[in-house]
Amino acid sequence: MKTSNAGTYKKILLYTVLAFITLLLIFPLALKKYLATPHAAAQVSRMLSGNLGQPVVVNSIDISDGTLRLKGLSLANPAGFPSSKLLAADSIAIKPLWLELLSGNRIFDSIAVAGVTVELHRNSSGAWNFDGLQRRLSSSKPSSAEVLIRQLTITKAAVRVNGQGIGGLALNISNLATKGSGRSGFKLEFDDPGRNHYALSGKMLLGSDPELEMSLSSPFISLKSLPQVLKVESAYLPERGKADLLLSVDLRKGVVRGGGKLNFSSAVMPAAGRGGIFSGNLSLAGSYDLRKDSLALDQLTLHLNKLLAVRASGSVRELKRARHFLIDVATDEIDIALLAPLIPELERRKLIIGGKLEKGFLHLAGNAAAGIAAASGKLGFSHVMLRQDKRLYFDDLNVTAALSGTGNSLTVTGKATQAKSAGEPLLESVDAPFKVTSNRHFANFKVQLPALNARAQDMAVSGSLSYAGGSGLIENAKVKARDFSASLGRFSARIPVKQVSSKTVRYPLIADFSRCDISRGDASVKKLSGSIRGAYAWNPNGKWLEGTAELSAEKAAWQGKESAAPVVRVLFSESGGQADLKASLLGGTVTGGALFNPFALQEKVAFNIRAKGIQLAGVNKYAGLKGDTALSAGALDAGCTGGYERSAGLVCHVEANGHDMAVTGRGGKTLLSAAGIRLNADLSGKRLVVNEALLTSGKYVSVRAAGTLENVFPPDRQGRINFTVPATSLAAVADSFINVLPRSIQEATVAGNVAAAGAVSLQGGRILVDGAVTLDNINIEAPTENIKVSGIIGVLPLSLDLAGKAVVTPPASTRFSRQNYAALMDQLRRTTEKGESITIGSSSFGGLSMDSTKLRLRAARGVTEIISLESLLYGGVLLGKGFIAAQNGLFYRGDLLFNDLSLVRLCKAFPAITGYMSGKIDGILSVQSEGKKLADISGFAEFWARETAGEKMLVSKEFLQRLSGKKLSGFFFSSDRVYDHAGLTAALENGFLSFDALDISHTNFLGVRDLSVTIAPGQNRIAIDHLLNSIKEATVRGKSSAGGAGKDAPVAAPPATEFKWAE
Repeated sequence: MKTSNAGTYKKILLYTVLAFITLLLIFPLALKKYLATPHAAAQVSRMLSGNLGQPVVVNSIDISDGTLRLKGLSLANPAGFPSSKLLAADSIAIKPLWLELLSGNRIFDSIAVAGVTVELHRNSSGAWNFDGLQRRLSSSKPSSAEVLIRQLTITKAAVRVNGQGIGGLALNISNLATKGSGRSGFKLEFDDPGRNHYALSGKMLLGSDPELEMSLSSPFISLKSLPQVLKVESAYLPERGKADLLLSVDLRKGVVRGGGKLNFSSAVMPAAGRGGIFSGNLSLAGSYDLRKDSLALDQLTLHLNKLLAVRASGSVRELKRARHFLIDVATDEIDIALLAPLIPELERRKLIIGGKLEKGFLHLAGNAAAGIAAASGKLGFSHVMLRQDKRLYFDDLNVTAALSGTGNSLTVTGKATQAKSAGEPLLESVDAPFKVTSNRHFANFKVQLPALNARAQDMAVSGSLSYAGGSGLIENAKVKARDFSASLGRFSARIPVKQVSSKTVRYPLIADFSRCDISRGDASVKKLSGSIRGAYAWNPNGKWLEGTAELSAEKAAWQGKESAAPVVRVLFSESGGQADLKASLLGGTVTGGALFNPFALQEKVAFNIRAKGIQLAGVNKYAGLKGDTALSAGALDAGCTGGYERSAGLVCHVEANGHDMAVTGRGGKTLLSAAGIRLNADLSGKRLVVNEALLTSGKYVSVRAAGTLENVFPPDRQGRINFTVPATSLAAVADSFINVLPRSIQEATVAGNVAAAGAVSLQGGRILVDGAVTLDNINIEAPTENIKVSGIIGVLPLSLDLAGKAVVTPPASTRFSRQNYAALMDQLRRTTEKGESITIGSSSFGGLSMDSTKLRLRAARGVTEIISLESLLYGGVLLGKGFIAAQNGLFYRGDLLFNDLSLVRLCKAFPAITGYMSGKIDGILSVQSEGKKLADISGFAEFWARETAGEKMLVSKEFLQRLSGKKLSGFFFSSDRVYDHAGLTAALENGFLSFDALDISHTNFLGVRDLSVTIAPGQNRIAIDHLLNSIKEATVRGKSSAGGAGKDAPVAAPPATEFKWAE
């Protein structure tokens, strides 16, 4: 029985062993078969996703030759990040030592990862896409067991951070022991974005007391690729050149020591035309003690072509806490001009620099909590020059600065100086001591320039400047130039600090200034002050100013003309600026406003301005007008509303109303009173439309005008203004302008009506006045001057070029001479040319009397022409023609023919010579002038006597006695003498009337000349002004002595002999 049971147990044990062996043989095959199914990959994906907290996908799994292979592994980004993968690997091959692994030893023969890509991203809130994964892994308890990997390889790897990174990574680690049971060797190779190749190799010992020895090297780095590597575009990176790199790091006993050197050569900066080749090196050496938490920088040196040498060293104790630091920096002397090719911006701006940077140093010591505890340093520039093309900004500028630390502050003191130098630099001279202070943390800066004195382009500047606490301050500043000067008592402003609200960015603007005087040329502003409270703002839709600004002054002046207390207030908003103006001017007020865009003032500005109660008594002085004639009374109200645009120019409507106006002349004499003006006009660009202009004097006299000027500004001004004067009593006109008229006319009696209409045309510098004056039964009587004119009826046409610039062509005319006398008489009597007509019933000027005078006139192109003149004079006829124009003054000419004038009636008109001669006179008189003085008059006269049946040719004994200057007696002088020839020729030139010939003679029947009176040579000239005065006096004397004239009149005292007498 026992034997039977024993056999049964043996069979059961045998079958069990056989079954176990069978399972051992079948399980790998089954596992391999299972792992190759999609279900296995999905299960592994779900398991990894659960452990990592992020979606993981494994495309396929297989196992062969004892190696587990995962293909198409990817780890998705968490929510809130791009849909790309955080990690992706083409394949992962893991080959453990299975028996060791089953026995509990984590030993892997090899792990190989191929085609791995790591994408690290940071979102707008500052979180990284690996933050969640890092928290989950760090929360698990680390294992105490060591992991040993005999060979770890990573190939075709890439790491990118926010889209930037490196590729071509290849990592090989041998004998990786996580607990430091043995040393590991590693080698890493990779390429940067510029395809520069790097190799990192070394040995390490992990564990509680790790050790590391490694080096990083690159035999060739293309400097041209730096923009790609650094992902920046900068003109300060070399455009070509090469470099090599060697860095070494050693960790032993908790101390990290390192050093390295970067050599570069054949480097060229992108400074067109000036980019020189340079070489140099950057080297460093230092250490960090992990146990003591101290960092030491033994040396950091930059050498550049022997042009630049900068050395630095320092140390930091308790780096993670107090950070006690010590820093030393030193530089050698540097030639600034030699460094210029390294600064491309200088070439772009065509700038040339020169000078020296003196040897300097900087020493800082302190800690993170207390800041800078000790500081010292020195920096200096000498003979600095800056030029742009042909413009020299400054030359021989010297700057010194010294740093010191005292108490709780750091201070930099120094001075910028430049003596007046040759070469006419923009900055001619400067003397500017300065001081900069801050606290130990380089905060709370205060900058002071207590006594700035500079001169630039003949402009002297002085004052005190300071900055502290975000505010700038200027005090007692003065600026003086050739025709400009300004003084500023105080100016303060807050330095704008950026403020962001939603999508709007604001820079607050706060500024105040006071006691500012400005003078330039004839303009000046006194005691100007102002303030601004607002901000500069912008968003994607545009930019604007917001807040308020105010400007005020005690007074403003131009050419000595003052405007009192002007005040300007401006309100800024997103819609634009709104300005309001208020000022006092000449006893009145000026107010106004404007709407504008402060960033586009030339695009559109709308404005309105009003002046009220402006006292015109001070206008002439205010406007700088000189002369005796001035406005002496009256008030003006005016307004202007419109706008300005660059395309359309100035467009506005103007209205003005002046009343109670008066004008005075020399000695304060009132020339015009009770005058007024009214204006309504529109200006559009260069086009001025005068809708209405009304000038009044008194109650009855007015001039109304309207018209258009197409180009209102000289010298191309052109247009036409029409004017009318309604029918007005001549007496009213005389009353309005009584003080302007000559004294003789002031005492005259006038009657009748006048009216006028015409136009003023402007073109090509000409001011052409064309019009007509209607005369209605005009009568003028001036008893003191013995002038009387009556019955003037007709139309007087006028055409004058007031500019006097046009060349006037006189009307064609037959030459006036005695030879043409008969033809001229016939021509003047038969004139049929059309024109306006004027008739004068009668006129008398002293003894000169004319009856029934008729004139025919026409006017055009700046010339007013008398077509014909006909009048009855002393029993004969006066015929004539002429013209008047403006050409460098007055240009006029008059030609007169005298026919059949009675000498008896002529002598009778002047009582003092009544009965002196008898006979008929014919003659010619021609006068011309091109100027404003009597001396500019020229002309000639010729008269001759003849006998008619009604009037014999006789000369009286009294006349002959006056001519001879002695008492005559005898048979020949017992009665009037007969003469058979009498003639007179005279010339008018240079203000003198010269008698070329004057002859009275008689030849008897025997052929003997028994009477001859001629001009005495040398005594034949008389000044024209003296002649006119003599005629005037003779007229007055003749009137007062009319009762005692004639043959019975007493013989006057003999005059000075002027005639040659022969008998």
